[in-house]
Amino acid sequence: MELVALAFLLLTVTLYTVFGGADFGAGVFELLSPRTHRKRYRTLVSHALGPVWEANHVWLIFAIVVLFTAFPRAYALLSTAFHIPLTIMLVGIVLRGCAFVFRNYDAYKDDSQELYSVAFGVSSILTPLSQGMIAGGLLLGRVSTTPTNFYEGFIAPWFNIFSLSVGLFLVVLATLLASVFLISEEGADDVRDSIIRTARIISCAAVPAGILVFFTAHLEGLPLTWSFFTNPISVTAMGIATLLLWALLVTVKGRRVYLPRVCAAGIVTCILAGWWAVQFPYLAVLPRTDADYPFTIYTAAAPYSALQPLVIAYGIGSLLVLPALLFLFWTFKTRN
Repeated sequence: MELVALAFLLLTVTLYTVFGGADFGAGVFELLSPRTHRKRYRTLVSHALGPVWEANHVWLIFAIVVLFTAFPRAYALLSTAFHIPLTIMLVGIVLRGCAFVFRNYDAYKDDSQELYSVAFGVSSILTPLSQGMIAGGLLLGRVSTTPTNFYEGFIAPWFNIFSLSVGLFLVVLATLLASVFLISEEGADDVRDSIIRTARIISCAAVPAGILVFFTAHLEGLPLTWSFFTNPISVTAMGIATLLLWALLVTVKGRRVYLPRVCAAGIVTCILAGWWAVQFPYLAVLPRTDADYPFTIYTAAAPYSALQPLVIAYGIGSLLVLPALLFLFWTFKTRN
């Protein structure tokens, strides 16, 4: 039952990373766009995100519910050790949502729209950056249940160059998703060609960003390279992601619409699969001197009496939510 709950959790995180990541990446894409096309890009992003931008946060809510219900010890530990980046993430989500609404639906169009757009772009970087730093902290193993000072308990787990590199990598992946998803949103050839060029550049930038993660892991004393390349699932996931990256570059150059989206989503999914394969079965890697080590899905799981109704409720909820979301995307993204 722990594995079933974990499968639901990982599925939810994947969906949030792909769809929510594309939303955050759209803000980064707009912020870094050339000034000559910035106004057009702003309109494009607003049109693309308008119908669906808040719907993707349902995956974040699902993930939190599964974590604190199925793995309460992990939720208590992680929400305490990472409460600073979690707060930054939540502030970014709220600030981004407010800025998006105010700049698009404010009754008065004046210079404040520029401030809203800057806030929208900056918070779009801040949120995935903090999420990536949390993910890096989970893998690095500096979370402790018995901290001796504030720095050891609340700063050291996530504030380091490895976690920062993971955060930057997630920002790049989010921007890649957004640039690929936005190709079909624009009809003008000049702007569309610019989006395609940007998508190809970001696709290539994802490679050095990923290499940076392994390099900084070595600097922090984390044997990530050894763990990754000795794990058959991680190696397979990297191989598939590499092939999908090549396919993405080819299909984007060929001005395809749906195939690049599948490739981009597949790349992100493979990267997540490689990470989970390295970390499994640990929910949080703790120092080996910690009294509660190891902190796995089995030692942190709730009793069966809590897991069973959660799995049933999640299964029923998925049958209701997934078709509704598919209908939402079909309504606004496949018809003019």
